[in-house]
Amino acid sequence: MSLNIHNPVEEYYVPKSAFVKGVLKMLPLLDRFFHHCPLAVRSFIYNEKIYVNERAIEIPFVLVNLDPEPQKILDVGCSRSSLSMQIAGLGHKVWGLDINDYGMENPPFTFTKQDIYKTDFENNYFDCVVSVSTIEHIGLGAYGDIASEGKELPVIDEIYRILKPGGKLIVTLPFGIRSTGKTLRIYDQESLDTLLKKFQVEKVKYYYKDKNTWVQCPRERAAQEGWNEKGRNNGIVLVVARKK
Repeated sequence: MSLNIHNPVEEYYVPKSAFVKGVLKMLPLLDRFFHHCPLAVRSFIYNEKIYVNERAIEIPFVLVNLDPEPQKILDVGCSRSSLSMQIAGLGHKVWGLDINDYGMENPPFTFTKQDIYKTDFENNYFDCVVSVSTIEHIGLGAYGDIASEGKELPVIDEIYRILKPGGKLIVTLPFGIRSTGKTLRIYDQESLDTLLKKFQVEKVKYYYKDKNTWVQCPRERAAQEGWNEKGRNNGIVLVVARKK
């Protein structure tokens, strides 16, 4: 078993001086070496920091918006996540889908290694599809995916196809000033509307990150956000939508 869960709270290290930062930038192998040294050595070179990522609000949002009766649910992008197991623990019949291995030989759900771009599921199969911080990576050549511009739109079409009529989509995405980085996109309202145009949106929540706190806010406030000091999105949108 090699299950590597992406936890909501991350630990990272920042060089204590600009000089050290410059040296480590020129010598990345040295930086990597120091990161694996004992704490006494690391604390001499770095300041320890804590980063609360968006999973802190995404996972609770998904869980509270699931229907209470047992359903067939697909978790898209389940690798490095405990969400499929948490949903299964609520009594639902869960499939977890990813292009990468899950890391557990016998997880308490049905794992399927395939691309959400084109699946082998029947039409109108699932009651609910969940996608937590996944769509923004699709088509950018990150995390084992193949680079393909515009690939996220056919992916949404595929999700629509395998959802039952009236089925629920719960999706979370970076939100703010529209841009594309090496591994993810930030959506603005126009691109979000385009992505979900086939669906009837029922609930939307916007958040921005203030230091280590995710703050719920109006859309206009979240729309001002871009990339933070860690090179990550500083705004997020959480959506519940239905297949029309």
